[in-house]
Amino acid sequence: MIILVPTIDRQLKVGTNFVSKEYLKLRAEQIIYLLFSMKSENLDQVRHELLKQVDNSAHREFKEQLEKLGNDIKARGYYYSFTDIQGWEIDEAGLTVQVSGYLETYLSGRQVDRQLKKYKLTFYNKAGLVNLNSFEEIKTENAHENDN
Repeated sequence: MIILVPTIDRQLKVGTNFVSKEYLKLRAEQIIYLLFSMKSENLDQVRHELLKQVDNSAHREFKEQLEKLGNDIKARGYYYSFTDIQGWEIDEAGLTVQVSGYLETYLSGRQVDRQLKKYKLTFYNKAGLVNLNSFEEIKTENAHENDN
């Protein structure tokens, strides 16, 4: 077992057959930050960084999704921000993280939409190397709630 960052209140632990909740949350935060920081000015850099976080088994599909999203962002000139996290559900045995919060859409630097969203991230642990396996939106009843 490897202890990555010891702190007083928590330890991020990763082993061949074990990943701590704290580490899964940190990996999810990294992926979410990268994905929702994508803007027309940094598309190539963010796509490259995100693809380094993805397991080989999901690499091609995720690359296609990122290219589609990137082309849309470039064509329309918008960007996203995922803020006001409402909750985390972490399953260390299943290597899944669900996070809910507000997805804000910006166009020309002005917020044009704000919706409560929930996302599910699944990870794959290959001998202690934890990479993203999938990222998906979970449809909820109040997904169309608008807080503008």
